[in-house]
Amino acid sequence: MNKLATFLPAESLLVLEGKKASFKELLKLTFVDLLLKKVLELKTVERQPHPNDAIRYYKYISVGKNFYNYKPLDHEYIYIEAFKKDDSIEILFQNLIRLGIEKAINAKRYRLAVSQSPNLQAYFSQNFLQSLISSFSISKEGLKLRTDLQCEISRLELELPSYIKNEPEKAKQKLSELCGNLFLLKNVDFSLLAAIDSDVLAELNKQRYDNDNGIACFGCSVWDSSSGGSGCSDGSGCSGCGGD
Repeated sequence: MNKLATFLPAESLLVLEGKKASFKELLKLTFVDLLLKKVLELKTVERQPHPNDAIRYYKYISVGKNFYNYKPLDHEYIYIEAFKKDDSIEILFQNLIRLGIEKAINAKRYRLAVSQSPNLQAYFSQNFLQSLISSFSISKEGLKLRTDLQCEISRLELELPSYIKNEPEKAKQKLSELCGNLFLLKNVDFSLLAAIDSDVLAELNKQRYDNDNGIACFGCSVWDSSSGGSGCSDGSGCSGCGGD
């Protein structure tokens, strides 16, 4: 683990894919990373208003144990701002995601916000014309970093399953360093993670995974602003689905 662990996952994705980086994936990676770092905390509340009613489950987000000593970057603040105003509140998961989408404004503006992270100053640039249209360019240093990250990810995809099976302590260390960057890895059997006892993996095991890309989705497609009201695919009554 070298360069990948030094970047936030949205930063890594932007370096890897540039202006083609999916708005939805940038938002999801940022949110999951805050959970894994225990800046935010997810909890599930079981409710049955009447004995004859079916039990419904609602997912709430509140501040985590590391909230107070964490300094969020601008692109993370979309999920943090509400708790800065009142750290005692609990927000329905889906409502917080919708709020984050609203604060991100649109894909172009959000990619620009990520590109302007202090961690990426050497890797992206913006001229006057680009500043007028919320655009940016990747630098030569950024192209080199892209190659380095691609090589590192490929190496981890090959090595991680073996570490999990044969060297669990080493796997724990690498996964703790990766945090949300874990979800940039492809073709990794995430069911293997259950064999390792760590706080990070305990958090991961609470979550569900998209079949497409392995990024935690909690059963809802609310990061897609065009289908934010689509509810839950599994009928579980998770946060925001009938709980507003």
